[in-house]
Amino acid sequence: MSRLRSPLLSAISILSARTGIVALLPGHHWAPGRPRSHNDGHRDEDTLRRVHPRMHTGRMRLFAAVLPPDDVTRHLAAEVEALRRLPDADALRWTGRPGWHFTLAFYGEVADTLVPDLSARLERAAHRTPAFPLALRGGGQFGHGRVLWTGADGDTATLRLLADRAEAAGRKAGLPMGEHRHYKAHLTVARSRRAVDPRPYVDELRDFAGQRWTVRELVLVRSHLPRSGTPGEEPRYEAVARWPLDGAR
Repeated sequence: MSRLRSPLLSAISILSARTGIVALLPGHHWAPGRPRSHNDGHRDEDTLRRVHPRMHTGRMRLFAAVLPPDDVTRHLAAEVEALRRLPDADALRWTGRPGWHFTLAFYGEVADTLVPDLSARLERAAHRTPAFPLALRGGGQFGHGRVLWTGADGDTATLRLLADRAEAAGRKAGLPMGEHRHYKAHLTVARSRRAVDPRPYVDELRDFAGQRWTVRELVLVRSHLPRSGTPGEEPRYEAVARWPLDGAR
């Protein structure tokens, strides 16, 4: 096997041995904290050849996020069901539970060769940030009703800190992050391609208060954009790596 190893795969194996993140590559599911044997490098190289033989040209659409637990999204789903019974609700494209998240930093299309460095930096960001309480609360809209969302309550200062660190991780990894903006925590529940009157939905969300939970991990998520052409099809989201926050192990 060693005689067949390309310089690129050798470099990846070295990064993997140092950071334990080769599983972030397409088709490989990483279990954080999994014990590594002396043969793991060979298995990783075999996997890379099988699932992505030209990985230097591959890209993944990635973002860092906080994912609410099932009991929290179940409560939100009941609220969204009430929103969908309001007049003209069919004018909105409603998101589903699998896609509900708080985006911390959006990285766009990331070359596979940059993923190890980005991941190592996100891991350090997670380890420097304490676990913190959070809840879904209230709601609002962007763009004259084009985006309808619910907001966050709890330790939003630490949520913003984690978002800033996730953004900094992208910049330091060489990703074009654009201009820094003040972080506004929101979880999108509906979108529209045209302007709609958002007031009935915002009024309905005003008194919404979700269950509180403790955020214990930072998640790197891959989004797969719709390809079927089916109207209303949503992106598919895949959690490709998770790192525990400080004190959450």
